[in-house]
Amino acid sequence: MAGGRSAFHIAIRGAHVAMVPVFALCAAVQLNDPDPLRWIAMYLAALIVAALGAAARPNPWLAGGVALVALAWAATEADSFVGCLGAGRACFSSWDMHGDSIAEEAREVGGLLIVAAWCGVAVAHAVAVRQKPRSAARPIGEP
Repeated sequence: MAGGRSAFHIAIRGAHVAMVPVFALCAAVQLNDPDPLRWIAMYLAALIVAALGAAARPNPWLAGGVALVALAWAATEADSFVGCLGAGRACFSSWDMHGDSIAEEAREVGGLLIVAAWCGVAVAHAVAVRQKPRSAARPIGEP
């Protein structure tokens, strides 16, 4: 343990540091999207969750809220994701986004699932950080 932190907490904090530029890039590439504001907002929310984790100030409520929004949003487009994968289409093999709305929606669902998964990791980490070790039973009247 280094400074009271386990290797697990140090690794997760490092992963949060790595995810900050990932989510920044995800937000930046949305500028050419037909509906960029909602996507930028989603990726910036995930960036804030990651930045708080990187700063050792994880917020499980924020992370959980972002995860739930991402999952609910992904559920609204899940049929495209399943349809794209089920039809044996190359949903993720091309950078070209023109002309294949089903593949584009499948990629969008993939992005939302990445946000939800990372925010789920952030919730678990925040809860683990906030848990105090259980102490032995103390006699009544002792603090």
